[in-house]
Amino acid sequence: MVRDLVILGDGPHAHEMKSIVDRINRAAPTWRLLDRLPSSEADQDRCFVAFDHGFASPPDIVRGRWATLVDPSCFIAPTAAIESGCVLYPNCFVGHQARLHERVFCLAGAVINHHAIIGPHATLCSGACLAGHVEVGSRAYLGQGCNIRQKVKLGDDCFVGMGAVVLHDVAPGFVVAGNPAKELGPRT
Repeated sequence: MVRDLVILGDGPHAHEMKSIVDRINRAAPTWRLLDRLPSSEADQDRCFVAFDHGFASPPDIVRGRWATLVDPSCFIAPTAAIESGCVLYPNCFVGHQARLHERVFCLAGAVINHHAIIGPHATLCSGACLAGHVEVGSRAYLGQGCNIRQKVKLGDDCFVGMGAVVLHDVAPGFVVAGNPAKELGPRT
């Protein structure tokens, strides 16, 4: 069954997600991409994705209507769990018993190894690499090319800088950067 899909926003990620929808549809027709947000959205059987920051939390869209987009080039272990509203760009890896909570955004080449747990609304930039048993809090932001050691816990709202090598837990709401990563202060 082909379902209607609306991408909220018109920034670069929205354009890239349109390409992912095209790739998914080439593999198996799944989505009919609509150009505009319809005025009577509540009465329609439509799904939504949103990762342009202006639409971080649209209030009128119920949880079950968030679509999950997984590029066909991704590897998803059969034991992994991916909740609604997640977007996985090309070449992402999601390992054995990993779990992505709702609306996780993974840019190209993100690696989420076995037993990792990613909290709701987290962002993993291109090339972010999580070893096994890593826990990522809600709304955490992991910069491009960062590496997170096995069994590390990243708190809610933390920010991991580009290329950081994180060897220890990160407190909620804090920024870390460097190799090895050092705490720089609270995220503002």
